[in-house]
Amino acid sequence: RESDHMMTSLSGAMQILLREVLRRDMSGVYGVSASGRISRQPTELYSFSIHFGCAPGRVAELQKAVQEVVAAARKDGFGAEIVTKIKEQQLRQREISLKQNLFWLDRIIDGARFGDDPRLLLRYDELVAKVTGDSLRDAARTFLDPGRVVTGVLYPEAGAPAGPVPPATAAGGRANK
Repeated sequence: RESDHMMTSLSGAMQILLREVLRRDMSGVYGVSASGRISRQPTELYSFSIHFGCAPGRVAELQKAVQEVVAAARKDGFGAEIVTKIKEQQLRQREISLKQNLFWLDRIIDGARFGDDPRLLLRYDELVAKVTGDSLRDAARTFLDPGRVVTGVLYPEAGAPAGPVPPATAAGGRANK
């Protein structure tokens, strides 16, 4: 389904962009994870999570940077370089997956469970072609709603700063069909 593919593409684009900002530009993290998921049963829901580890004293600064990256993705979308990387990764992974029985088994089972047309498997290149900076921006607007955010921070026993935890690093809600 197109919404599933856009969620996967948005996850990859956010992962690249957040790694560039939080790791390369700010030297604040070793790694960052951005992942989205659409669940189709029992009710269609989505979630999007952003995780990273950092020094306790940098939590607020890095959370603010994440909020800024999300806001920019929602406003402006993604540049051609990131879109090209996402498309190349998807096509390369698809080439590998097509040679694995588990890939086919999973797709056939999911197709039977959800009533998907099995011929959609053969139209993957069409889904990849639909990934653009604007389509990723639209996905960010749908799946990265700043009004639906839950934030969690795990501090070490010693060294946790006093005061409230700044908002915003994950979003979730009902998916659009």
